[in-house]
Amino acid sequence: MSAEVGGTYRLWINWAEQIVSFRKVEAQAFEVLEFPSNEERFAYVFDHCATGFRIQ
Repeated sequence: MSAEVGGTYRLWINWAEQIVSFRKVEAQAFEVLEFPSNEERFAYVFDHCATGFRIQ
């Protein structure tokens, strides 16, 4: 599953470890989130990185 499928942009997030990933992560600790645009996805990432999340 890629980060962009049929106009939906995906992001994987691990709340406990505070990690966001643009690549599919199989680990159960990651939750997949979907966004209608790439701009919204990046805004979400930037907001979370400002509060301590890391990008994988």
